[in-house]
Amino acid sequence: MKNLNKTWFDYFLVAVFLLLLVITLYPFLNVLAISLNDATDTLKNINFIFPRKFTLTNYKYVFEEGGILKPLFISIAKTVTGTAVGVICTAMLAYTLSRRDFVFQRFFTLLFVITMYVGGGMIPEYLLIMRTLKLGNNFLVYIIPGLIWVYNMILVRSFIDGLPSALQEAAQLDGANDFQIWYKVVMPLCTPVIATIALYYAVGQWNSFMDTYLYAKDISLMIAEDNYPDMIYSKASVTNLYETGALIDMTDLIEQYGPNIKKMYGDEFDKLKWGSGDDGIYQLSYAGVRGQIFSTGGTCQIQYAVLKENDYKYPTTLAEYEAMIKSYLEAHPTTEDGLETIGITMSASDWHWMITLGNPAGFIADAAPDNGQWLIDENYNCTYKHSSDDEKEYFRWLSRMYDEGILDPNFATQTDDDYIAKLASGRVVAITDANWHYYQAHAALKAENKLDKTYCGLPVTMNADDKAPTLMYQGLQVGYGLAITKSCEDPVRAIQFLDYLCSDEGAVLYRWGIEGEHYFLDENGKRYRTPEEIAKAQSDPDYSKTTGIGNYTGFPIYGDGVLDDNGDYMTPNSKESVIAEYNEEEKAACQAWGVDMLIDIFPQPEEFQTPPYSPLWAYAIPQELSNNVTILDEIAFPGLVKCVTEPESSFDANWDAMIAELTANGLEETNQMMTDFLATKIGK
Repeated sequence: MKNLNKTWFDYFLVAVFLLLLVITLYPFLNVLAISLNDATDTLKNINFIFPRKFTLTNYKYVFEEGGILKPLFISIAKTVTGTAVGVICTAMLAYTLSRRDFVFQRFFTLLFVITMYVGGGMIPEYLLIMRTLKLGNNFLVYIIPGLIWVYNMILVRSFIDGLPSALQEAAQLDGANDFQIWYKVVMPLCTPVIATIALYYAVGQWNSFMDTYLYAKDISLMIAEDNYPDMIYSKASVTNLYETGALIDMTDLIEQYGPNIKKMYGDEFDKLKWGSGDDGIYQLSYAGVRGQIFSTGGTCQIQYAVLKENDYKYPTTLAEYEAMIKSYLEAHPTTEDGLETIGITMSASDWHWMITLGNPAGFIADAAPDNGQWLIDENYNCTYKHSSDDEKEYFRWLSRMYDEGILDPNFATQTDDDYIAKLASGRVVAITDANWHYYQAHAALKAENKLDKTYCGLPVTMNADDKAPTLMYQGLQVGYGLAITKSCEDPVRAIQFLDYLCSDEGAVLYRWGIEGEHYFLDENGKRYRTPEEIAKAQSDPDYSKTTGIGNYTGFPIYGDGVLDDNGDYMTPNSKESVIAEYNEEEKAACQAWGVDMLIDIFPQPEEFQTPPYSPLWAYAIPQELSNNVTILDEIAFPGLVKCVTEPESSFDANWDAMIAELTANGLEETNQMMTDFLATKIGK
C-alpha cells in the first residue's frame, strides 16, 4: 500500500496553492462585497471581502437608473440572433460548396479561403458598413458583417463531405429538392458540428465590442452618413462638425428671430462668433451666462478642525499653509480612530494629476485663473504653465514636503478610489483639489457627523502680494453648446425654440419648474421653494428626470445669481439658499470671520478684469494643437512626479531635464500655436 505520510514539502505545496486560491478569489469577493455594501461606507476603505453595511441599493440603482437593462438586452439579442442567423447561413453555404455538381465549387471555395488570409483592412470595412450598407446605429450592424465565418464554414463543409453521398442521392431519387435534402437529411446528421459552430458564434458575439465602438458612436456616424438631428450638443466634437459643414450659421436667424438670445448673452454676444476669420455663430454656449460663484474649493483646502484649533485664522500664503499643517500634525499624530494623520495627499496616478497636482500649481504659484494648461500674459501670449519659474518654486516646495513626510508618500501611486477613501476617513489634514472631485468624501464625512473633518476652501497663493483668482469671472465659456444642423428642415422654428429658452419665461420654467407645483410666489412676488420641495430636489436622484428641471445638458441658461427684470433670481441657487444650507462648522467659520458667506474671504470678482476671451480649456482647439499639448502633458506628468518624489537635492537637475525634454518636443512651437489660436478668438 502506498505511503500516505505527509512530508514538509506536501504542506508547503498546500500552503502555496491555498495562497494562490486566495489571490485569485480575492478580487471577485472584493467586487461582490463592494456591490453589496453601502456606498458611503465603502469610501472609507475599499479593501474588504464581506459587506460592512449590507444594502441592495447599488443593485437597485444599476437596474433602475444605471441603464444596464438596455445594453444587456442588446447583448443577449445580438448573441441569440447573430448565432441563429450565422449558423443557418454558414450551414447553407457549406452545403452548397460541398456539392460536387456545383459548377463554380472550386472557384468560390478558393474565393472564401483567400479572405481568411487577406483582408481589406479597417478603413475599407468601415466605409463599406457606414456609407455603402448604411448600417450605422442599426441593430443589423451586429448581424450582417459577421454573418459567415469562413473557418466555421470549412468545418461544416468538411463534416458534410464525410457523410455518405448515397444519402443525398437516395433523397433526390425520392423527389426531394436541394432545400429539403439540406434541411431534412444533411442537417440532422450535422448536429455535432452545428453545436460546435453555434458555440463559436455565441462566444464571438457576446465578447465583441469593436462593432459598438466603431459603428455606434453618434458624432462619427453622423459625419460618415452625412445625416444629423435638427439640433445637436456635440461637446468637443463641434470642430469636426464645423469642418464638415454640418452646422448652420445662426447669425441672421438670431438677428431676425432671437431677441432673447441677444439679451441673454448681452455684452459677450460677440464671443459666440467662431473666429479664425469666420464671424459666424454656430452654437449657443451651454454655460451659465454671467453666473456668480457662491461656493468654491479655493486654491487649496484644509480641515475645519485645523482652523478651529487656530482660532479660525486662515492661511493666505503657502508658508502660512505649511505652518498650520505642521502644527496640527505635531499635536495630532493620529486620529480618534487610531489612524495615522496625513498632512497632504493627492490623486496623481492617472489623469487626476491635472486636478490635484497640476492645476493647483497654476492657482497658487502663478495666481492665474483656470485656463487649462496655459498662462496668458497681458499681451495675450500663451505659455505652457508647467514651464514657469513660479511653478518651479511651488514644486520645489512640494519636494520638500515630500522629503519631510508632510506629503503622502503614496500620492503618486494610489488609485483615485484610495485617495477618496483617505479623505473620507478624516485622516488627511489638507488637500489641493477641486470641490467637485472630493464631494463624495465630504458626503461620507457628513454622514458620519464628522463635520470638522470636512474641508474649507482657502485663498492661498505662494506670494503674499498675489490675489487668489478663484472668484474671477473669466467670461463666457463657448467651447460647448447647442447648434442647429444643416439637416434641420425648419431652422426658423429651431431658433425660435432656442430664443424661448433664453427668455425669462423659458429660463424660469427650465430652472424653477412650474409655478404652484415646484415653486411659489411670496407676498413680494418673489419665487421660492418649500422646504419639502428643496428636500426632494436634494434627496431624490430622479428629481430632474421626473420634473424636467435642469434635466437637459446643453441648453443655453442664465448662471446662478443673475436677476430678471423684476429683481428676482433666475435660478433657485442664490446667496440666501446657499447660506441656509451651511452646516455648523461652516456657520462657525463665517461668524468668526465676520462674513456672510465662505467666499467673502476671497478677493472678489470686481477686483479682477474680465478677459476678452473665454477660458482656454473651454475652446475646441485644432487637432494638431491638441496633439502637441497631449505630448507636453505626457512629458510633464512623470517629470513633475519625479521632481517631487526624488530628494530635494536633485530637484534642479530633474526640473532642467524635464524642461529640456519639453523643449525638444515642441514647447516653443506649441506656445506659439496656442498664442496664434487665441488671437483668432479675440480678433487680433
